[in-house]
Amino acid sequence: MNKKFSVIIISSIAIVLSLYFYMFHNGLSANSSSWSEFGDYINGVLTPILTIINIYVFVRLTNAISERDSVRSEREMSYQKQLVLMQFRKDEIDSFLKIMNDALVIKKKTDVYELSEPVMYAMNYLETFATTKLSLFNLNEESDVAQNIKEYHQKTKELYHCIIEDRNTNRDSIIKMLNLKSSIVRQLQTITLEMK
Repeated sequence: MNKKFSVIIISSIAIVLSLYFYMFHNGLSANSSSWSEFGDYINGVLTPILTIINIYVFVRLTNAISERDSVRSEREMSYQKQLVLMQFRKDEIDSFLKIMNDALVIKKKTDVYELSEPVMYAMNYLETFATTKLSLFNLNEESDVAQNIKEYHQKTKELYHCIIEDRNTNRDSIIKMLNLKSSIVRQLQTITLEMK
């Protein structure tokens, strides 16, 4: 682009000088008024040409700067959206962990309601997660995470019934729940870090 403008400017100057010397081929004058007339001629002819070139360059630079600002603005907006999405996902994972941990901590309480309440809350949360929160992680109901959540939900139901019916919980079932919970959290964290 710079070569193009250089060629145009040099060509314009050459044409203007050639026309002047062609018309007034008397050679160089010793008269100052002749030099003044020559300066007025050069100024009158080249100024509009150079002004047009200057305006063209200005418009091109303005458009290029505007285009770059637009691209940068879009990148920043995309980055901000990713940060917000990542924060939402992190908050949801934290909620998931807290609720599931509360449900698995069986305290010695005499009231069945106090024992079953965190487990029932976990069941409801898992149902809600499976129906509404999978989209936050760009997952569908057939994904491995969704299947693990369904299995975890089933195990939570079994735990709830053990508490309500005052039965002993199966140790293997609790271990399976802990493993499932860890697997779900790892999968959700991986998705969050990869920003799928």
